This record gives sequence, C-alpha cells and structure tokens, in this order.
Amino acid sequence: MSVLWRNLAQVPLGCRAVYVRLGRQAAASVVQVQQRATTGSAGDGAGKGGGSGGSIRSAGGGFGKMEVAHEEKYFREEQARQLAGLKIHEIKNEMKGYEKQIAECKENIANLKQSLKREPGNEELKINLKIHKSDLSKYESHLKDCQQQLKHIEAKQD
Repeated sequence: MSVLWRNLAQVPLGCRAVYVRLGRQAAASVVQVQQRATTGSAGDGAGKGGGSGGSIRSAGGGFGKMEVAHEEKYFREEQARQLAGLKIHEIKNEMKGYEKQIAECKENIANLKQSLKREPGNEELKINLKIHKSDLSKYESHLKDCQQQLKHIEAKQD
C-alpha cells in the first residue's frame, strides 16, 4: 500500500516531520509501520495493540476490555460534567448581560416618561417609549429562557 499526499495538510500529524525532511515515500512507509503496530484494540493485552495500561489491561481478555470500557465511560462522564459547567458559566454571563440591558431599558423608559410629562404632544418621545418597552419585554423573555435553561442543566447534573 503506497500512499502519496499532494501537500503537507493531507499528511497525518505524526508523519509531517518525516514528510518535510525525507519526502512523500518515507512518510508513507512510516504510516504503514504505524498501521501494522496498532493491530488489535484497547484491552487486547500487551503486544496485541492493547498496550500496558496497568496489570489488568496488560493481561488482556475480558477483564482488559472491561477495564477499557470503564475508563472510556469515566472520561465521557467527566467530559460531560466539564461541558455542563462551561454551559452554566456561559448562561450565567448571558443572564448578567440581559439583566444589565433590562436595567438600562427601565431607566430609559423612566426618563422618557418624565420627558413626556413635560412635552405631552411629542410624537418622537412616544415612539421611543414604545421601542424601549418592546426591547424591555424582549430582554425579559430572553432572561426567562436563560433561567429555564440553567434550571434544566442543573437538574441534569443532580
């Protein structure tokens, strides 16, 4: 099996140095050696592609494969916990932004109402007041959505 790549982006990461120094043919032979060395699957035992990840995995057989399955499950769960924590952090930051915008909208609405008391016939102030009220309801809706998402994620973690 001879593999020739057109450019460096197509070469597997572990073979790029060989590709740059010695050329395509040498990198292709490195890939062939790597593929032969990794026959078997994790947990098959030492010398069979299972590696020596401890005495149980080195022995191979059913216990080795079970150990690999437990490790993979642990790392998947750990990754899910980390992603949930990151998601919670992002949602809380988003909620802070909406709370700030809501406060600004309420302040603008109060100012516009005071201005309308001084100039009751000013149509531009009335239009701006409607716009700010619309924005306020939109931000409050987004804030509620974020709160629901946060509750859902936190409930999943428990």
